[in-house]
Amino acid sequence: MSILLVFLLAVQTASGFPCGDSDYTDYNENSNALTGEVMYETSTLKPHFNYYYELLFEKHRPDLMEEWKEVGREREALTKKLKEFNKEKRTNLCDSIPDEWYEHHQLAQERFLQSVKERETSKIKISLYHLLAVKKTWNEEMKEALKKS
Repeated sequence: MSILLVFLLAVQTASGFPCGDSDYTDYNENSNALTGEVMYETSTLKPHFNYYYELLFEKHRPDLMEEWKEVGREREALTKKLKEFNKEKRTNLCDSIPDEWYEHHQLAQERFLQSVKERETSKIKISLYHLLAVKKTWNEEMKEALKKS
C-alpha cells in the first residue's frame, strides 16, 4: 500500500505536466546518498504511472480505456510541439492554461487519491472519469493556445 501512495503522491506533486520543467536528469539532486534513496523524476516514472492508470482503467472503467489512451497520445503530440519552443515561449503557452484548470486538476487528484486509499470501487470509477475529463480539457486548452501562437 505504501508504494501505491508514493506513486499517487508523486503523480500529484511531480512536475509531470508538459508545462513542467523538462530540463532534468533521470534522478533528482535531492537523492539521499546516505540512505541510498533515489528520488526519480517524472520522466523515469512516467511509464510506471501510465501502466498503473491503464490497469485501473482496465479494471474499473474499461468503457473509457480507448478514450484514455487516445487522450494520452494526443497529449504526447502536444508535448512534442511544446518542446519545439524555447523555454520562454513554452512558459507563455503554459501560462495561457486557466488557473481554473489547475484547481480542477488538484481536486481530481485529491479525490482520486482518497478513493484509492479507501479502495472504494465506486469512487475510483468516478475519479477516473474526472481524471480523463481534466486531461482532455488540458489538451483542448493547449491546442487553442498553440493555434494562437
